[in-house]
Amino acid sequence: KVSDTPFQMEDEPRLLFNGNHHAAEIITPEVCLFLAESLLGQYETNPEIKRYVDSLEIWIVPMLNPDGHWIIEEDIDTLWRKNLRDNDTNGIINLDYDGVDLNRNYYFLWERGNPNPSSREYRGPFPFSEGEILALRDLAQREKFVIDVCYHSDIDPRRGEYVYFPWLWGSSRSPDYFHIQAVAESLALNIKNDENNGTYSYIYGRADEGGL
Repeated sequence: KVSDTPFQMEDEPRLLFNGNHHAAEIITPEVCLFLAESLLGQYETNPEIKRYVDSLEIWIVPMLNPDGHWIIEEDIDTLWRKNLRDNDTNGIINLDYDGVDLNRNYYFLWERGNPNPSSREYRGPFPFSEGEILALRDLAQREKFVIDVCYHSDIDPRRGEYVYFPWLWGSSRSPDYFHIQAVAESLALNIKNDENNGTYSYIYGRADEGGL
């Protein structure tokens, strides 16, 4: 928690930033840590950052999937996506069968997720079956965040450099679609793309992208 009064609960908007739902997204914890470093390191010298810290409660969860991240860091499987849930309960981590895609373990339209444990996008045995997602849910229910910025860095080029926002379900959109669209557009237009010749785009996400 980053705040001018971190040990008090103030009547201020609360924001959540998190990374590393998927193990291979190794840059996302670094982005979260850079955010924390920027807020703390520039608080005394940057009036804009001081205003943010003084008027908001900013929560940062840099790494939601530490077990899966370990698989990547140890170079066991550099494309690993899931956590390390022992799906067949044999006490051995089988990378062809075990693990849950944490971003598919939320309750919203969980039934549309992949039920096959061997899938890279396995939804888990039931919604919030994973301790990591349960902990994030409990934090969100307690703090009542105004918005959650969730960083991803998928290797799939089809994902592109986008700011996704919830949610697309058939032809239906979320009730606060237009409010979130304005935030997503503002974020996208202020992030330079990798080639440094433009900015990000924004797009409403699929229903199976998860959500608190």
